[in-house]
Amino acid sequence: MKFMLEVRNKAISAYKEITRTQI
Repeated sequence: MKFMLEVRNKAISAYKEITRTQI
């Protein structure tokens, strides 16, 4: 369960980075 939480957290961070560079 903790593993899934870390993966989701990394995915959210990467998504934020992508959206930040696009704007």
